[in-house]
Amino acid sequence: EFVQGGEEIAPDTNIEVVLSGNATPLEWDGTSLTYTYSYEANGQTHNVWLGNPAALSQRLSFATAYHLHGIAVRGLGDVAEGAGYATALSSAVGAGAPPETTGAAIVWTVQDENGSVLASESGSELAFSWANTAVGNYTVNADFAIGDNVAPLGSLSFAVVDPSVETAEAEPEATPEGTSIDIDTSSAAVVEEPASFDPGNADAVINTNANVRVGPGLGYGLVAGGAAAGTQVQLLGRNADSSWLQILLPSSEKGWVFSTLVTVNSNVDVASLEIVEVEAPAASDSGSGTTPAPAPVPAPPVSNAGFELGGQAFGAPYGMMSYAGMTWIKRQHKWSPGQSGSDVAGVITEAHNAGFKILLSIPGVNLYPSSIDFAAYTEFLRQVAALPDPPNAIEIWNEQNIDREWPVGSISPSAYVTDMLAPAYNAIKGANGSVMVVSGAPAPTGFFGGCSGNGCDDANYMAAMAAAGAANYMDCIGIHYNEGILSPNQTSGDPRTEHYTRYFWGMVDAYYNAFGGSRKLCFTELGYLTPEGYGSLPGGFSWASNVTVAQQAQWLAEAASLSAGSGKVRMMIVWNVDSTTWGDDPQAGYAIIRSGGSCPACESLRQVMGGG
Repeated sequence: EFVQGGEEIAPDTNIEVVLSGNATPLEWDGTSLTYTYSYEANGQTHNVWLGNPAALSQRLSFATAYHLHGIAVRGLGDVAEGAGYATALSSAVGAGAPPETTGAAIVWTVQDENGSVLASESGSELAFSWANTAVGNYTVNADFAIGDNVAPLGSLSFAVVDPSVETAEAEPEATPEGTSIDIDTSSAAVVEEPASFDPGNADAVINTNANVRVGPGLGYGLVAGGAAAGTQVQLLGRNADSSWLQILLPSSEKGWVFSTLVTVNSNVDVASLEIVEVEAPAASDSGSGTTPAPAPVPAPPVSNAGFELGGQAFGAPYGMMSYAGMTWIKRQHKWSPGQSGSDVAGVITEAHNAGFKILLSIPGVNLYPSSIDFAAYTEFLRQVAALPDPPNAIEIWNEQNIDREWPVGSISPSAYVTDMLAPAYNAIKGANGSVMVVSGAPAPTGFFGGCSGNGCDDANYMAAMAAAGAANYMDCIGIHYNEGILSPNQTSGDPRTEHYTRYFWGMVDAYYNAFGGSRKLCFTELGYLTPEGYGSLPGGFSWASNVTVAQQAQWLAEAASLSAGSGKVRMMIVWNVDSTTWGDDPQAGYAIIRSGGSCPACESLRQVMGGG
């Protein structure tokens, strides 16, 4: 609720506004594939889930899983934009790929008295600032957008006036119940702490709707309900660097909040608070109880400014990703002929508005394809690179060494270079030379015992790509590593058969050396699978049955440190951040945001990336 300016301001004065109300922050629910929030009304808590085509597609998939003979979908006649829902229905009957999850954003606009839009901004920020020198009447609007659907949150009128002319005070416009945009008349350039959240006689006050955790870090679980903005709390202690504060809620429940989420009473000296030691987050042992996670051995911090960290996400967990030290997000778009570059514009803009660079991995929509329209694919990539707001990097296809992704009988490293990689590189660079081109990462495998039209071992595939001149058509070598059950520091001792794909260094050396060090590596997937919190793994993934969440967190931090220190790796994308898919393909087991909302790897990565 905030902050600068007023209903009447002088020219050259900033105005800053913020949304307020009794609704909790918008959060991504990976289980339902929806954004959700809650609010209080008439003494009751109301929970809201915002439906979307991806969520419908997920529900329709239950028909097969539960052997249903049919599903009735109600309410489609009331949706404003039905194309995404039509895609979901087509996918349910096997006529296409399911729709991708769509990001949500708060959209701010400023309009003049003629209705012309003078400024706009979208993202997750609850605050917006703007300055104008021209005398006149203006309106600032806040809307919530998810996909093509937009809902108004509120608006407020103000005037830029000549200070030499006396004007009458205007009545503020009404805003929808439960939501308001407040403006403070303070003349300060920046107000760091909203005056409306005065701690009074309390030790501190929560200055925004906040998660409360059972320990000082994202690795700990959540206290149900969190704390609403304006909640006065008692301070009980702090962690060693005062980045987390232990609080006592009005309900007498103890918890921890990130220090920037509270405004501390000026009479309280945070440095004098007791440093409270807390056990490491408990790790479940397949549901039979809990055991404390072992204290990790700190990995050397990253000091290579040329190395960047990111994660592949399905929702919009930008806050936790940023906390972990990530600056890239990877999205996968499954292309089909007939699509245009504008089809991916929204997901790119969402990432950039959140302050992230984006890597688009673009394979084909069909698994086990019988053919690929190379010309259409190349043209699509050209259009993507030519967008006004283009992606920062594009990965050219995915795991093209196996028949799941490339026509069987036609698998060929040289054909990939000649028919796809080289034309794609030239098209992308011709449209926008700043877009980084990453070669498609092969599937790590030794199954084929060499290379043929039916499939290739990845080391053989990379060597043949290099021989075909692939280095001339890429900025970075795509690589996957997702079958590790040991620390990335280890180079031997895997209980399975000895193979380079078992080891972090085995993969790094095989790929880097294949190109003689002429190009650096980009891990477009690097992850560790653990069943902890989900139950038994399916048979094909039983090799990871003994990996714990604590090990996942430690090994990812080590992998980031080793990657940066090697000088061989340009980027590491964590596979994955937030999947909740669990079944024959247990993607949720790789996710660093675990089923209870904790993220131990966010803490370990934050430490190694220099954030804590």
